Amino acid sequence: MSTGRTRSRMISIILVCLLPLCMSPAFAASEGSALTGIVLDAGSRTPLSGVQVHMADPASGRFYASESTGPDGTFKVDGLPAATYEIGLEQDGGLYLVPNPVSLAPGQNHLVEVVLDVADEEDSDTKGATIWQNPLTAALLVTGSAILIGLLLEEAVKDKELVQSPLVP
Repeated sequence: MSTGRTRSRMISIILVCLLPLCMSPAFAASEGSALTGIVLDAGSRTPLSGVQVHMADPASGRFYASESTGPDGTFKVDGLPAATYEIGLEQDGGLYLVPNPVSLAPGQNHLVEVVLDVADEEDSDTKGATIWQNPLTAALLVTGSAILIGLLLEEAVKDKELVQSPLVP
């Protein structure tokens, strides 16, 4: 019977020693943090439906997403590990980045109000834009064309040198 008592004491001591570990922040993070909020239209300040909220943790490379917002514009992403997240809003095929990241502490439910300002396509400066209006694209096209023309000219000169033999006047 003393073996059973010793075993019970050992189990009790182990449990007492493990109790403080269960209260540590590492275990608190397992319950997860949450980001809850509402998405509003910038002009009318009315709730937007059909917006999906995306969250990315650059440190871990993990991505999370909410369900699409309902008529009340609200969303919730829960079960998140504590981290600093970059946030993007997806609406009608467009992805709009929120300029300020959000930091979540272990077990925190962070509330946010996100205002989405989407310019109408008719009002946009890029309507009817061409690739030449993007300076990087235009520079790459011009540089690539110059290299291609140079290679073609070099090949033409080599071919002409082969046709003209030093023996033929």
